[in-house]
Amino acid sequence: MEWWMENENPVILAASMTELGRKGEVELNDILAKKREQCADEGGHALELLNMNAEEIKEKWLNIQKRSYTNWINEVLRPTGEVVNDIVDDIGNGVLLCKLTMLLTMKRLRYQKNPRLLFQRQDNIQKSLNLLEQSGCKLVNIGA
Repeated sequence: MEWWMENENPVILAASMTELGRKGEVELNDILAKKREQCADEGGHALELLNMNAEEIKEKWLNIQKRSYTNWINEVLRPTGEVVNDIVDDIGNGVLLCKLTMLLTMKRLRYQKNPRLLFQRQDNIQKSLNLLEQSGCKLVNIGA
């Protein structure tokens, strides 16, 4: 069972993780200090989580995000037989990203199937992003 499932007080955990995404690290440490005081009487896994510093929480949150997106991508790519193990490495050349984009938009896309050069990989990624925009997805601060 994962650490967030064992948590005795999920409200405090969820509040901490939400505030983590919105606040700077200095503010986050202040938030964590206040939450530690609130949890001191309750004990359990919530207090254990709150005793971590901001950097440890960010690392755990990043791992959760990577695992979640990897699982989602694998579910979408299942009909093609493709599998993503490491989201950064496997999608970095843009080939799987192009396949994923085509499955999501139901539109064809011409791309480099075996990109060897950096500009070919970037071109694959940019073509995917362009197709997503043309299909109505709003992309903010995202580029190849």
